[in-house]
Amino acid sequence: LKVDELWKLITETVEKDKSRPKLLEQVFENTTAAGVKYFTRMALNQMRLNVGLGTMTRSIAKAFDVSANAVEHLYAMTNDIGLAAVQARKGEKALEHTGIILFHPYQFMNVQKIEDADLIISQSKSSSKNWILETKYDGVRLQIHIQKHPWKVTLFSRRLKDDTGSMPDVVE
Repeated sequence: LKVDELWKLITETVEKDKSRPKLLEQVFENTTAAGVKYFTRMALNQMRLNVGLGTMTRSIAKAFDVSANAVEHLYAMTNDIGLAAVQARKGEKALEHTGIILFHPYQFMNVQKIEDADLIISQSKSSSKNWILETKYDGVRLQIHIQKHPWKVTLFSRRLKDDTGSMPDVVE
């Protein structure tokens, strides 16, 4: 997919109020992993196409006939939508072999406030999703990735940026 073709697709989609998921499917089917990565950044952050991450992952799934949940899971574990598209192109099995990788930040969970802790149990029974819990203390939310041999510590901020240099006391 060339830049001028992409521009034409986007312009036509916006001006004629065409299906945004269909636009995404066309882009994902006709570009490289790097192309998907940069297009996604543009769509989510700059172009205001009214496309959210859910639409993005569902479109990748539909383009390659795989599970949207598997695409979303891979993205959450790797923070790389381009990789999610490449693996989706390979098929469902390629999406299954994913997990957290040391020194590659994963997406933080979104907080959902509830008043009664007993509701967590009752709500989880009706959910088909697995649960992972994070403890949130007052202050900074960090991911701390530690390798023992050779010793290496990297701190990732909530925005998934390497924040190691700003907190040497935590690293020690």
